[in-house]
Amino acid sequence: MRLSGLLVLSLAGTASLAGQSTAAPPIRAATPEVFEAVRSVYEYNRKAPLLAESLAKRDFPAYTREKIVFNGVQQSRVPGLLLIPKAGRRPYPVVILLHGITASKEMWFEPEGWAYGTRLIDPLTASGIAVLALDARYHGERGAEGGYRVPNDINEIRDFVVETVIEHRRALDYLGTRDDIDTTRIGLLGLSMGGMETFALTAVDTRVRVAVAGVTPIGATKTFVTIPVAPQTFAGAIRTTPFLMLMGRNDEYYSIEDARQVFESIPSPRKELVFYDSGHRMPPEYAARAISWLVQYLK
Repeated sequence: MRLSGLLVLSLAGTASLAGQSTAAPPIRAATPEVFEAVRSVYEYNRKAPLLAESLAKRDFPAYTREKIVFNGVQQSRVPGLLLIPKAGRRPYPVVILLHGITASKEMWFEPEGWAYGTRLIDPLTASGIAVLALDARYHGERGAEGGYRVPNDINEIRDFVVETVIEHRRALDYLGTRDDIDTTRIGLLGLSMGGMETFALTAVDTRVRVAVAGVTPIGATKTFVTIPVAPQTFAGAIRTTPFLMLMGRNDEYYSIEDARQVFESIPSPRKELVFYDSGHRMPPEYAARAISWLVQYLK
C-alpha cells in the first residue's frame, strides 16, 4: 500500500527547508472533505477470507489466554492474544489494546514495563471484559515482514500505521465470528502510535463504542505527522463515541496547546482530557483512569 498521492502535513516547529526557524501552526481538525478522502484509504475487502485459527490456549487464574492468527494485509498473518475472562457472563465486552512503535502485544503482559500492562489486563478481565492485543506490522512476531527492523522513514511509518488500522478492522470482523464476544461493546486503548491508530479506528469504524488514546503524537518540536494518520484528521469525525485523551505535560511529541486543540476538535459530548506530569510515558496511575472510563461505557 502506498499513499504518496496524499499531502504531507508538517506540524513541526523546527527548521524550514530554507534552514530558518518557523512557528508551529495551530492544530485544526480536518475538513469533512479531507476526512472523507482519507477514510477511503482505510477501506478494505470485507469479503477476503480471514482464515482465522486458534493455535493454543493457556489457563490463568482470571482468564484463559488464546493465541489466534488471521489474514491481514498483503498476504500477511496477524498474530494476537485474546483473553477470555472467567468472571462475568458470555458474551463478553472486549477491549482492544494497541501498542506503540517498536513495542509488541507482549508489552501488555509486563507489570512495570512501558505500558504497565498488567495494571490494565488484570482489572479488565476481573471485571468480566475480554482483552485482545495484536502485533502491528513489522512488530513482535511479525519482525520478518520488515527484515527485523521497524521502518523509521515517515512514509513507511504512515503506510504501516494505515495497514495496522485496517488489520484491526479485520480483527473486529474476526471477533464477530465468536459467540463468546459481544461486538456491540467494543473498546479501544492505544498508547503513542497506538493512540494515533485509536483516533483513526474510532473515526472510521462505527463498531467502536468507547476509546482511550494516550500520549498520542500530534506534531510539535521534534516530529511531524501526515494527513492519513494525524489525530486532527479524525478528531472532527468522533461525533458520539466517548473518548478519553490521556497526555503528558512534558511530551516531546506535542505541546499542551496541541493536545487541547485536538481535544476541542472532537464533537462527542462525552469526552475528557487529562494531563499528567510526565513525558512520553504514562505514569502508573493512568491505568485506573483508563479502566474506569472503559468500564463505564462497556458494562
